[in-house]
Amino acid sequence: MAGAIPDSRRKMTLWNMVAYGSIDFYGGGAFFVIGSLYVVYLTIVVGISPLQAGTIILAGKVWSAFANPIMGYLSDHTRSRFGRRRVFFLFGLVPIFGMLWLPVQFADPSATYAYHFAVYLLYNTLFAVTKIPYNSILTEMTPDYAERSKAMGVRMIFSQGGSFIGAFLPLTIITLFASQEQGYFVFGMVFGVLYAIPWIFGFFGTWENNMVVEKSGSFLAGIIDIFRSFWSTMRNRSFMVHMGMYLLAFLNLDIFNGIFIFFAVYSLGNDLHAARNVLTIIQASQFLAIPLVTVACYRLGNAFVYRLSLLVWAAGIVALSLQPPGAAEYCLIPFCVITGMGLSGAVMIPWNNQTFMADVDELITTKRREGIYAGFMQFIRQIAIGLGLFMTNAILQYFGFVKGSTEQPSSFGAGVRSYLMIAPIIILGLGILVSFMFKLDPASHRTMLDEIERLKSGGDKKSVPPKTREVCEKLTGLSYEKLWDPGMVD
Repeated sequence: MAGAIPDSRRKMTLWNMVAYGSIDFYGGGAFFVIGSLYVVYLTIVVGISPLQAGTIILAGKVWSAFANPIMGYLSDHTRSRFGRRRVFFLFGLVPIFGMLWLPVQFADPSATYAYHFAVYLLYNTLFAVTKIPYNSILTEMTPDYAERSKAMGVRMIFSQGGSFIGAFLPLTIITLFASQEQGYFVFGMVFGVLYAIPWIFGFFGTWENNMVVEKSGSFLAGIIDIFRSFWSTMRNRSFMVHMGMYLLAFLNLDIFNGIFIFFAVYSLGNDLHAARNVLTIIQASQFLAIPLVTVACYRLGNAFVYRLSLLVWAAGIVALSLQPPGAAEYCLIPFCVITGMGLSGAVMIPWNNQTFMADVDELITTKRREGIYAGFMQFIRQIAIGLGLFMTNAILQYFGFVKGSTEQPSSFGAGVRSYLMIAPIIILGLGILVSFMFKLDPASHRTMLDEIERLKSGGDKKSVPPKTREVCEKLTGLSYEKLWDPGMVD
């Protein structure tokens, strides 16, 4: 045992929820800023083609995909006086985010490409080092469904608050300067510091229970064990459905963030100030909807709220894509509000789902493996985001984007509009269909936890109540006889 607070009944206070949630000011903010501005920066300021920018992002995400599960394993097996998760929070104090926006250009275009390629890989490495332990720690802090949902709601306030500030402040800073190069440099330095500060609060305001740290063999054996463990997570029915919901919602978010500024400027004919205002309204609506989504999640269940959120989000995107060139900003406001409200639930609910996946796994394997689940989730996610953004950048180039120029042909704006209209309908429709297979809600979660406690106390599997058996089999996708078996890890 390493640095644990042994009282598993410790309750989360508002301070703890704020300290925990504040870290995702960085997670949500940086995710949004990079998703919406980084391709714009690489293609217009640095002068890299959309296809080259796509390869940078794809390589970074594939690299991150392998770094994430390694970090999941390391955070499960780390021993330190600061715990196995919290110790990695200290790496968040490195302001690596600012390096992404240094407008470095060399006489040789390939050297320019190589520099930004390397910096993006470094950023993704440190992101994995900090975020995987962070994504694992809430499950250890409390087993309570309502407490986790409330803490996740606070986290989403910071996450989407970070997105809101990321929609308004970077473009405001950038447009204050005579050149975009200067603007991006100053914005990067400011936000590099802002994104480092929350890790201090998170480090001192969180704790770790369930910290029985198993001895591990060699590092190579541990890496092999990671991918072997991945196979066992696929037996968890709730996790597989959750992954489908998560990937489809966030794939759509990647596309939306990555293309929206191009849409606002080249399809609607706005300037960067107007694009900033439209993005700010969307993010403000997303932020303001969080309390409603939080309450709805623990009263109505995640799956129902997820479906409703995707429907609202799709309606908003389609309405925006139908607006004619030159549409006044005030005409866009209602559709921005609808888009933001739907986006709020679509983003929050998959993260809320994740906090319960290790509980289902414990019923299957008898073990607590939050790190493996967080790592595998991010492994698949990073590959998906890399492929999704590479595809989007390839489409931008196909539509005729001219690198290093603020002027684009009219066919480019028309192509972006059609892509924004069609892709979300397909992706969000699939997400709605998948969500009908998600069966975990407050009642079934309570039943499952009670059964885990009964089995921990030496209860006989043969004496399980029929209703409990049904719930456990529905959540795990396995017959009850196969549950509570340490061999299911292999």
